[in-house]
Amino acid sequence: MKIIVVLFSTLFSCCGLSAQSWASYRDSALLYKQAGQVDAALNCFQHALKKLPADYAKGNDHIDLLKEIGGIFYFDRGQYKDALPYYQQAGKLLSQVQGKKADSYIDNTFVIGQLQYLLKQNAAAEKSYVAARNAWESKYSTTSKQYAGACNALGILYNDWSRFDKAVESHSLAMKIREQLFTKKSAPYAQSCNNLGALYWSLGQLDKAEPLALEAKTLRQHLADVPRQTYAISCVNLANIYRDMGKFAEAELLYIEAKDIREKKFTRQHDLYIQSCEILANLYTYMQRYKDAEVLYLEAKQLRIQNNQAGSFYYAQCCSNLAQLYMQLDRQQEAMALAMEALQVFERIGKAAESDKAITRNLLGALYFGSGNQRLSLLHLSKARKYWQKNLGTQHPFFNANTIAMARVYRANDDIKKADHFYRLAFESGQRNRELLFSFTAEQEKKAFVENMEEHIDELLSFYHDKMRGNNDGYPLQLLLQQKSSILTAARQFNNAVYHSNDRALIRVYDEWLGIKKQLSSLLYRPEQVSPGYMAALNETAMRLEKKLFRSASLLRSKEWNQQPDWKKIQPALAPGEAAIQFFNFNYFDGRQYTDSSYYAALVMTSRSKEPLWIDLFDQHKLEKLVAKKYAGPEPSVIEGKRGVVKLNPGKKADAELYAAIWLPLEPALTNTSKIYLIPSGLLNRISFPALAIDSARLLSDQFDLQQLLSIAELTTPAGFVLSTKEEVQLFGGINYNLKSGAGNSREGANNPAVFFDFLPGTEKEVKDIASLGLDKQQRLAMFAGDDATEDNFKQSNGMLSPAVLHIASHGFYFPYSGVQADSGSHPLHSFENYFARLQDPLLRCGLAFAGANAFADTSHSNGRDGILTAYEISTMNLSNTRLVVLSACETALGDIDGGEGVYGLKRAFKIAGVQYIILSLWSVPDRETAMFMTALYKNMFDGQPIEKAFHLAQMLMKNQFREEPEKWAAWILSK
Repeated sequence: MKIIVVLFSTLFSCCGLSAQSWASYRDSALLYKQAGQVDAALNCFQHALKKLPADYAKGNDHIDLLKEIGGIFYFDRGQYKDALPYYQQAGKLLSQVQGKKADSYIDNTFVIGQLQYLLKQNAAAEKSYVAARNAWESKYSTTSKQYAGACNALGILYNDWSRFDKAVESHSLAMKIREQLFTKKSAPYAQSCNNLGALYWSLGQLDKAEPLALEAKTLRQHLADVPRQTYAISCVNLANIYRDMGKFAEAELLYIEAKDIREKKFTRQHDLYIQSCEILANLYTYMQRYKDAEVLYLEAKQLRIQNNQAGSFYYAQCCSNLAQLYMQLDRQQEAMALAMEALQVFERIGKAAESDKAITRNLLGALYFGSGNQRLSLLHLSKARKYWQKNLGTQHPFFNANTIAMARVYRANDDIKKADHFYRLAFESGQRNRELLFSFTAEQEKKAFVENMEEHIDELLSFYHDKMRGNNDGYPLQLLLQQKSSILTAARQFNNAVYHSNDRALIRVYDEWLGIKKQLSSLLYRPEQVSPGYMAALNETAMRLEKKLFRSASLLRSKEWNQQPDWKKIQPALAPGEAAIQFFNFNYFDGRQYTDSSYYAALVMTSRSKEPLWIDLFDQHKLEKLVAKKYAGPEPSVIEGKRGVVKLNPGKKADAELYAAIWLPLEPALTNTSKIYLIPSGLLNRISFPALAIDSARLLSDQFDLQQLLSIAELTTPAGFVLSTKEEVQLFGGINYNLKSGAGNSREGANNPAVFFDFLPGTEKEVKDIASLGLDKQQRLAMFAGDDATEDNFKQSNGMLSPAVLHIASHGFYFPYSGVQADSGSHPLHSFENYFARLQDPLLRCGLAFAGANAFADTSHSNGRDGILTAYEISTMNLSNTRLVVLSACETALGDIDGGEGVYGLKRAFKIAGVQYIILSLWSVPDRETAMFMTALYKNMFDGQPIEKAFHLAQMLMKNQFREEPEKWAAWILSK
């Protein structure tokens, strides 16, 4: 580099710039270009062109200069409008000098097509591309790399032109040719993967888009002949897909990586760098990081002005995006002005800008809605809708967003029938997209998508709350049936399909995936022992295998996979005198924006209901106060030394307030009802419904037989089982938490500050009493106590070996997320609670203690067999043969509460593992009363009572004995 600079200095000191010949300018330009000084190179090339002698006007030197200047404008500066005339002039000369069959002429025609495409001159671009393709076909055949290149370019053009059928045809043909010519490990094939993936993304077909985009990115990342700027394109395409899947964090990393590559390779003035600013700003708008978005949009807008692009297609795109942001920031006048400016540009450009014109019209519709001009709002929304319906289809996210916008306008106009129609269309479209996405994504990706959808569900529920609580054909319940616990349902169906498949290859992949998940669960507790890169790679492998499993054809052919529950088909399962109550909560949308309010309501259905009855209950703040007043006591993260009791506040006022808020509004709908199926939501998961006091003499469980369900859909599943003497019952209790290798039965650790779990003598008696009852009835039993009650022995109860009943009498724990990250430089185990509370996954923050649990602090125990069994580990087990799990442990019903998915805790883990029924506790219950309840429960079961009746009778027995002390009997819940 230093030699080149010296040469430049010598050259210009010998003769002034004006004194140089055209050849000297050209040579100087080439040296500048080699040194990466493109502005100086452009200046010299332009001087060379001016000084070119007349007799060179039709020669190759003239052609080369034109292409050099055009190339700098195109490739280095991204100034396509300036580049095009030079290539067009070069094309005319090439046809005269070398002829139209020459490679140089065909190549030049192809470049002209690329520039015309970038300038949105679509018809002209198609003409140029087709001419190049036909020329290459004549010269090289339809299986040549040149022909494939033209097909690829046409595919990109047709995609942007919304001619999607031709786009798919062109890209598929290009990919087929390239695979035959270069194999699947080549740069041309990677380009086809990238572009076909981008096409499917445009169509909203994320299931097809994602694997192609991933394949392209991986290939381009590792192929030596792929430039970094080309790899950046794949980063952007994959990020677009992740953004639409709700995976914002992953999308952000990819967008930033592409932006950094483009800034380093080109300059901030280059079009590709500006595009990176705009798409990253767009993501930040999705993420509501509005300040970050505005900085990037304004930078992009200013750079386009500096590049003389004001009034261009890309400038108009920037204005439209910035208008979208300002609308979110309630800067309506600025947003309107920018949107109108963008629309004028798009209308001037014509058909090539139809897609962006539709986006801007949709935006204007929203802006006019915000200003109260419903007529103009509908006008613009309808025009955008018509375009998207014709070109993208009704499943595209753009069309779905437009449908919601239309519903809002009709709601504001008090046209309830049309508003309801459009809201239902939006939900049903969203459900179809969810079903599609659930068929190929991992659980983390499903969760991101559902979190995105929940906002729309809340808006629909708010609409029904305000406008259609009745005469809605039960649609609110249909919303909840299809949305609530959808991820859990998918996980259960997924596991069940694998367990019952005969596909050995599928099962091998499944076992590999489970192995990695188990390894991850172990390593997550010891982050200081592994590098972040290794953890990321392991997690990526787990997600890749999970997605591969979901894509499996044998899995997708499962009959139950795509079945959606329908309340009208569930209702016949209710007998006369029975009712189902679906509680739900939603953030309130007032028709224009979300408020600070969150409401609870209930939908009550009986066998005679024309439609489920909507009953409003209370707002979130009121329930929080009532729960705190009634259930005040130790924090849920406290581990009780002896499964110690949490004393409920006995105040009659608290009882009366809870009953008045939760149940009194429901009473009119429950006349002549004796049995009720409950599906709690939100904080209601912490309420013991049987213990709700109707008055000073009666409890709710005196009046009703109450049963808790995960979903109303479970009413259609077979009724509770009756335990056979041939079926095995496994009992774990009397556990030695201080067990160490070679330590024998040592229990002297009660005064050891490292001890987390005290020995529970009551659990030893509990399991022995249950075993004695079972033996009297000749029940098949296995008991694990003391040193034998290990995590390993529990995990042996897996697959075909899982028993009909699993009983665990031990310590349970749950810790809310602390937000404190682990310090990889030191051991983070300052306390047992701090150790778990720092983990983000709620299934890693709750679990059960087995033998040796107090040795958990020993960092050498990194094999996942440390006596701590987390919900995460349980979720990786196959307990599909287990019909009942009894968690005779403190606070086993606790966990993180998720609006759509319920409680993320032990119950969820066992449900994922395939268990049908679970008995859990809402709070800590003393040993003596726990043993009494369990003895009564098992006596009933061993006597042949169905599980629901066995549980009900045991609870009633305890209630009658401890009526004034509900903390001793009301904590237990049976969940189906």
